[in-house]
Amino acid sequence: MRRAARIGMLVLIGVLSAVGSSGGESTATPTVESAMSHLTGGGQRVWVKRRWVMVLAEGAPGCVQGEIWTFGQDGKGVKRTCVNGVARDEKFTWAWVGTEGDLPLLKVDEKHYVADFRHRKAQVEGDPPVLVTILRTPRTSQVTPVEEIILEFENM
Repeated sequence: MRRAARIGMLVLIGVLSAVGSSGGESTATPTVESAMSHLTGGGQRVWVKRRWVMVLAEGAPGCVQGEIWTFGQDGKGVKRTCVNGVARDEKFTWAWVGTEGDLPLLKVDEKHYVADFRHRKAQVEGDPPVLVTILRTPRTSQVTPVEEIILEFENM
C-alpha cells in the first residue's frame, strides 16, 4: 500500500487518546535536529489532533469531524479541519525560534508554542509507541490562559 494511502487510512481510522501524566509516556530534552526529525519525520509528517471521520453516503456531508496538521521539513504546513461537513485547508509557515527552558520554541505563522515531544505506549501489545507532540503557548502572565494542542502520530 502506498504511503499516502496508509496516511489517509491513519487519518480516517486513527484514534486520538488523551495524553496524561501516566500511561508509559517518556520525555527527553530534544536538540533542534531531533525536534525537527520528530516533527517532520525527515520530510513531512501528518499529525492527528481530532480523529477524521467521513460519511460516504449520497446527500451526507463529506466529513463529520476532524483536525490534522502536516509539518514539512521545508517550514511549510497545512492545518486541515472539518467545518460544517467540508474539509478546509489553512496553510501556515513554521520555524524553530529558540528555547523556553529545556524545550524548543516553535513559531507557527505569528503564534509561538513550546514544543513538548513524548512517546506514549501503544494501545495494542506489540505495536510501536505513539509519537506525541504537545504544543503550548508560553505563559506570559498569571491571568493569560495557556492554549494546548495535542497531536499524535502512529507509526504504520
